[in-house]
Amino acid sequence: MTAEIKYKIIDTNILLTDPEKALYFSFRPKEGTTTYLILPIVVIDELDKFKREETECGINARQASRILKRLKKEIQRFLGII
Repeated sequence: MTAEIKYKIIDTNILLTDPEKALYFSFRPKEGTTTYLILPIVVIDELDKFKREETECGINARQASRILKRLKKEIQRFLGII
């Protein structure tokens, strides 16, 4: 039996609405499934623009950026990069 492969593309709107839930549901493992999260550079650029705002979107953008940085470090540690 081969594993099912899924690709999930994260959009800026999802991260600005609820960053924790968006990333949690994207990474939630399912038995027999390999999921790849795709985060376009445009999304990172848009988050950077929103981080300057003092609105709820700005707060969520800053939170999403922190989560993504933490996630990047965990992946690098797992792969033995750092």
